[in-house]
Amino acid sequence: PLLLEVQLAASEHGESSYRWSTRFSPERLGSFNVKLRHKQRGITYYLARVNVKLDGATNLVVVSAEKREFPDYRIDNHTRTRLYVQQTGCDVVDVVPPGTELPYAWDDPAADQPMLELQFENSNTITCISFDRLQELPPIVVSKHRQRARVYTAEVFANGPTKVLAIEEAEKRLERKRQARIDGDEWRRTGIVSLFGVGVSIVDERPRELMYVQVQRIEVNYSESSERTTVEVRVERVQADNQLYRTPYPICVYPLLPHGGVFFNAMFTRSNTSTTIDFYHKVRVMVGEMEVRVDEEFFNRTMSFITLVSDFWLRQSGREQLVEKEIEEALSGRYLVPTASVLESKMVYIEELRLNPLRLFLTFTTTSVAGGLSDGMAG
Repeated sequence: PLLLEVQLAASEHGESSYRWSTRFSPERLGSFNVKLRHKQRGITYYLARVNVKLDGATNLVVVSAEKREFPDYRIDNHTRTRLYVQQTGCDVVDVVPPGTELPYAWDDPAADQPMLELQFENSNTITCISFDRLQELPPIVVSKHRQRARVYTAEVFANGPTKVLAIEEAEKRLERKRQARIDGDEWRRTGIVSLFGVGVSIVDERPRELMYVQVQRIEVNYSESSERTTVEVRVERVQADNQLYRTPYPICVYPLLPHGGVFFNAMFTRSNTSTTIDFYHKVRVMVGEMEVRVDEEFFNRTMSFITLVSDFWLRQSGREQLVEKEIEEALSGRYLVPTASVLESKMVYIEELRLNPLRLFLTFTTTSVAGGLSDGMAG
């Protein structure tokens, strides 16, 4: 496969002080960091940002300086011990002094599922860590010669676009959590909403009832703590009845469920400790099978009703915006110059995602000119 290397341009006084970068594939679309190590001081390196994107039928490679505050990875050493880190399968070792932060990049970014090897000073214990999963790792026990074993904690979390590996002494972490409980920073509240059913009758402009929709056994569970928020919604059954006279399908929408089954279940668990990203531990959406039976008359009248409601909504929205604009102009005494709105976005990280797509069985009946019925089915 084709692999590329980059190097900083030589200065006026001679060659570049940095070696060629680690190799990367120009076919890998996206943005990532590469290392350019110093020729004399191998532990010193320069981080470059590589952005590979499509430009028509061409893969365009753009190389720029990396902003040190937003690298792909960072290693925070909150201990009093020197740390040694290296990518599995690579010979070069980087050093993270006590109480410092190290912007990091893989020595071999083309590797499949790269792992980081972590080793403490004066210890033979090696811990393999993946940056791909945000998690709190099991405690690391380090035994030193003729010294009491020390316990450290390691956590991979996100700080904006950067994945951070933070190493801390277990005693300090426990003391911080204990102090948080004393200060009342840890809390929890829960709530449950349960409804036997909800029914809605849809009536058109004539007036004439088109449809009756009922949702049965609705349950919403809410749980929130200082660390995470969990919301779960369960709906046992959804049914829609065609209310038109002489319809061939009185029940037009109904679920196909096994005994004791649930038609709709959605749940998400969101972290409350991550402030720079939206971090979801779990997102799950499960929808059961459903059968829909529609005749031509019911379809046409339903679409006419939807169009009527949409037109009404657009007219109301337009009036409200016009009134707000007139009020603002009256208050300012002049016409306002429109300004462009600034959209702020956050990164979203989902640790576990489970989606069960809807399976639908559709029956559609058309009415012939002669007044007969002809059936067509699709599933």
